[in-house]
Amino acid sequence: MRQGVPLLHLSRKEKMTLYAVENEGEDGNE
Repeated sequence: MRQGVPLLHLSRKEKMTLYAVENEGEDGNE
């Protein structure tokens, strides 16, 4: 993760939210 967030401290929902945001941003560039 570019943010360097400690994933172990995040819940599954928070992880999925972060992944979704990152994926949307990357897809948007294309």
